[in-house]
This record gives sequence, C-alpha cells and structure tokens, in this order.
Amino acid sequence: MTGIVLALYGLIFGSYAAFTWNKFQLTDYGKYVNTVWNCGHGHLFKFLVDENYLNTHLSYSLALLGPFFLIWDHPFLLSVLQWMGLIIGGFIFWRTARLRQVNHSLAAALVFLYTAYPYTQSVMLSEFHGVAFYYLLVPWLYHGLCFQKRWVWIPFLITLGLREDAPFILIPFFLYFAVTDRWKPGYVYALSALIFGLIGLGVVFPSLSGVSLMERRPDLGKLASYTQRMGWEGLELRSKALFWLFLPVLPFIKKGWIPILLFPLVGLIQSMITPYPFQYSLYYHYPASVFTCLFAGIVEAVSRNTQNKKEVFLKLVFLPLYLFVITVIAHHERGYLWGGKEYSFVYGTMNQKRDIMVALTAKIPKEGVLLCSVNLAGLCANRKDLISWEYWDPEKMTVDIFFLTFKDVIAYRNRLLPLLRKNEYVLIYQDERRIILQRGSSDPSQMSGLIEKITRFGEKESN
Repeated sequence: MTGIVLALYGLIFGSYAAFTWNKFQLTDYGKYVNTVWNCGHGHLFKFLVDENYLNTHLSYSLALLGPFFLIWDHPFLLSVLQWMGLIIGGFIFWRTARLRQVNHSLAAALVFLYTAYPYTQSVMLSEFHGVAFYYLLVPWLYHGLCFQKRWVWIPFLITLGLREDAPFILIPFFLYFAVTDRWKPGYVYALSALIFGLIGLGVVFPSLSGVSLMERRPDLGKLASYTQRMGWEGLELRSKALFWLFLPVLPFIKKGWIPILLFPLVGLIQSMITPYPFQYSLYYHYPASVFTCLFAGIVEAVSRNTQNKKEVFLKLVFLPLYLFVITVIAHHERGYLWGGKEYSFVYGTMNQKRDIMVALTAKIPKEGVLLCSVNLAGLCANRKDLISWEYWDPEKMTVDIFFLTFKDVIAYRNRLLPLLRKNEYVLIYQDERRIILQRGSSDPSQMSGLIEKITRFGEKESN
C-alpha cells in the first residue's frame, strides 16, 4: 500500500513540477484547458476563439469536466482531475478484485502495478488528454459488467464520448461477458458501440470538420507512411513496447489468455498498425486504452482462477512479489519519476520562479481576446478567448491582451511593432523575458522604450 501512495504522490508532484516549468504548452494542454473551461461556461467545445474541438476529436465527454472550473478556476485543474480519475479507477479495480475473491496482497500488488507502471506514468505526466480517463472508465465499466450490469449504461455512454475510436475499444468487453455470462444484452451493447463508432467516423466527423478522418490525418491513408515505419527500427520499437506491455501478464496468461488478449485487442491493433512512431512505441498518452484494457484482462484472469487451494502460495507470495519486482524493473527502464531512465528534472523539482508566473497570470484580465506565446498558454488558457500567433489573423480579429515572451516579441516584431506605434496598447508588465499589453489609449512616451528595445534586438538578431 505504501508503494501505491508513493506512486500517486510522485505522479501529482511530477505533473505540477512540469507545469511550473512551462512543459504544458498550447498543444495539447492549453487547447484542452480552453475547451473544457468554455464547456463549463456555456460555450460547448469552443477553443482558440472560433475553433470547435469536435473537429479534432469527437470527445463529447469533455463537456462533463467543464463544471469543475466553476469550483476551482485554475489551469492545473485538468491534471488534478485525471490524477483523481486514476485514484478512483485504481480503487474500483481493487474493490472488484476483492469482491471476486482475490486475496488482499495480490489485489494490492495489482493496484500498485496499475498506478506505478511506466505506461501509467507516461499518460499522467504527458500534460492532459481526454484518453487519460480510460483509467477511470475502464475499471468502472468492468466492475459494472461483473456486478451491476443494469447500471453499465452509465460508463458505457461516457466512454462512447471519450473519442471517436472509443466505441470500438468497448466491443470486446461486451462480447466477452455476453458469452461467458450468457448475457444477451451484451450483444446489443456491442452492436450499439459498433454502429455509434461507424456513424461518428463516417457521418458526424466529416459533417463537423468538412473533411474525413483520412483527410484530416493524411498519413493514415498513405501506404508509404506505413512501409517506411515497418523497417527494422519500426519493428524494434513495436517489439519493445509489446515486451513491456505483456511482461506483467506472463504468470496469468496460461489460464487467462482469453480476456488478457481480447480486452485490449482493438486498442493494440490500432496502436501497432499506425504510422506514427510515438503511438506504436506507446509513449506519451498513447498507452491509455491499451494498458487499462489489458489490466482489466489481468483482473479477469486472476478472478476466474482464484478457487484452486493448491495455489495458495502462488497467489499469496509469488504473484504479488512478481508484480512488484516487474513494476520496479520496468520503472527503471522506462519510468519518468525519480530512478527511471525517462526521468528529467522537470518532474522532480519545482521551478523556483513559479510564484512570479502565478502573479503574472493574475495580472491578465479575463475579458477579451488574449494572444499569448505558445509556451505560456498552459498558464492562462482558463478563459473564453485565447489565440496564438499561428492562429491569429489580424484582419479578422482584434487582440485585447498580449502575454508574450520577449523571444516571441522579437520573432513576430513585424506584426507587433505597427500595433505598438499606433499607441493602442498599454504596457501592464515588462521584464527581460515577458511583457503584458492591454488594449487601450496609451502615452506614446510609455511605449517608445519598448519599441526601441524590440527594434534594437531585432536588428541584432538579423545581423
């Protein structure tokens, strides 16, 4: 149990530490914060002023997170929510295992694996992504299928709206329980998920975005994208990902291979055939559906084979010890927290200047269009209107506030200087790294020093 607490503490500390180091930037964290904040304030799926997040992913369930911003209006909220989802999901898995007669030590070892394994670390420390809620929804769904089938429609509906591929990931669960428990509604749920997913991909996504999924992600439809990723390097990366994924299940696969292989099947196929290296390597947020579904398969395999009294020593001593040792070894090889090979100081130390950043963001008015540097967006995206240089068209949109790094000021000086020379902005804050400007009448003398500095540094950079 101590290992579980330490793992959970390390995840929330590492996430906030990375947040203070501005690791959570516009993509993807700032976009998610802006979208969810708008959902909570009556502007469903609106982000970056005039964009709709459903044009990126069919993540209807994000709207359910919006009201939390009415309780705590802070940009780090989404990281806290996904961390809490992991805690609740881990508890549900533990409760399910105990109700299915899994002994306490093995159930605790399973939860330690669930919370501390490098794939979980990768998802929880990779900013925020909606798929992180597989860590809550998969155990909730699995528990319902085991004990409360009449209420399974709740996690079913929420998971359907997690992303456009989520309906297909659910199908193996319902088919399995339809067969093993002779539960005929399972076939209806599986068919409903299939139809919902196909309609989402074939009708809803194209009608919202104006393009098909293949057109939005052109590499998915190019044969060359796959063939060039199927060479030795691609196969090596896939093999390593699969090795660490299936290493914890080896003691269980002989008697429980069906749920272990069936539950994560759709997510696994999707991950392995993709042309994107980070996805088939199971880095960042990509392990979310695969690892959670695989874990449900482990719990099912253990639960179906707990009555053999001849295996008491195996279940009380060997299996818990094996899971603990494998988790520690995997952490050393792929972990992001202290002691892991992917560890970085951004996960282990707080930025000592975080108080300055908090004070700066407090100076930014909530009303009006805010244009900010990409690496600052994670600090101030909890607002209605947010934009960055890449998305801003000055002929169509007037910016009310600028929150910029001086590096960005120099890079985009040709777009910024004409606005400053019109004396339409007031300088709220300036130091060697950042400036904050607000739209309003200003004294020309106030801006002259900033204009001169930008011009001087711009000429120096050009030379």
